[in-house]
Amino acid sequence: MYGVLNVLRSLKVIPGYSSRPRFRLLASGSVWIRSDYGGLLDVLTPAGSWVEENELVATVSDPEHPGVSMEIRSPTDGLLICIATHPFVTTGTPISHLLPIKKGIKTVKRRLDDEGVLVLSGADGEPPWREDDEIEDISVEGEWEGGSPDAEWGENLPSAAEEEADEA
Repeated sequence: MYGVLNVLRSLKVIPGYSSRPRFRLLASGSVWIRSDYGGLLDVLTPAGSWVEENELVATVSDPEHPGVSMEIRSPTDGLLICIATHPFVTTGTPISHLLPIKKGIKTVKRRLDDEGVLVLSGADGEPPWREDDEIEDISVEGEWEGGSPDAEWGENLPSAAEEEADEA
């Protein structure tokens, strides 16, 4: 709703100024958290959550060994920007996308709700509009890991020509 109103205001279709968040995360890198195990996935941390390094994010249980589960932990501090929804994973499956944050942590943490999930601008009932000088820009440095969820896994697969040469 706020996005539509922002567009209408910026095009001068309706009066007013477009909304701006309290802060912006200017991301230049992210990390995929992958499962080292295959089995049934139980996600313990929802998307939008702040996680600390080594915090438990999910568990994977092997249906053949009831009661045994493997832990998946966050490699660094940051914000989970998405989480897997499929209950079955194999080794190497991406289960979460993490935005590592090293500066502006206090600003981000001030916008977390009681469960540690980021409150989106305007979702808390406060007016989301801010002047440009009231917005804090938080630059997230790093590299995009893999490009797509399956990028680094697909590169290691042999091509059809290589498979034919191996069979010959």
